[in-house]
Amino acid sequence: MNDDCKDCIYIKNVETRLTKVEGVVEGLQKDVTETKLDFTANNEQMKNMTSTLEKLEVKIDRLDNKIDKLESKPAQNWENLIKTIITVIATAAVTYFISK
Repeated sequence: MNDDCKDCIYIKNVETRLTKVEGVVEGLQKDVTETKLDFTANNEQMKNMTSTLEKLEVKIDRLDNKIDKLESKPAQNWENLIKTIITVIATAAVTYFISK
């Protein structure tokens, strides 16, 4: 290349295009950096949500167990009542036959 070509229109066009490409690359680098930061923030949020969901699952399991106990309580009360009635009737019958 000679000195006469340094101001050549082709060189100027290449310089202009290269400057534009550099600007685009800088913008893309900024976008990638922002995306990385957003991704990191999203990962942290996902970890927090996962932790919260795990805690909720434990609480739901506890509530489920409590509900099961409450639902079975009337049946237990009924069984105890039947046992008591049978015991009272048997005691009354034995007492009746012993007293005669």
